[in-house]
Amino acid sequence: MQIRSQNIEVILRAIIVLDNKILLCASNDQPPIYYLPGGHLEFGETLEECLKREVKEETAAEVKSMKFLRLFENHFHWRGEDHHEINLLYDIALKSKDPNKIKCLENHISIIWLDLEKVKAFKLLPQDIHQYLVEYLNKRYGKN
Repeated sequence: MQIRSQNIEVILRAIIVLDNKILLCASNDQPPIYYLPGGHLEFGETLEECLKREVKEETAAEVKSMKFLRLFENHFHWRGEDHHEINLLYDIALKSKDPNKIKCLENHISIIWLDLEKVKAFKLLPQDIHQYLVEYLNKRYGKN
């Protein structure tokens, strides 16, 4: 009998808005899975170090500031395995204000800039973060 490790993943996610557009990551799956940029906390790393590293790895951009917003717990089944993750959501500002300088550095994903008005109708995972994001953007930018 094979024993599978059951780990709880800690994931930091970033809301990045420039020029009335939000940055999203898209998996290379068909159809793609869309989610906020970020990634897994590594052992010994601070939350700030993790988010700065993940944003730089995915976008080549430097984080200027970050504000913690909320924690989300997510359970899902994907590719034959059960997953349990804790998502820490941050609103971040980048040092660069030019969306054209944001380039995807990961080969297993791509990035897109989505108009804030389209976020509500877009399928973004996890669903709880998507719902919160719509409300947050509406309060902060008057967009949904």
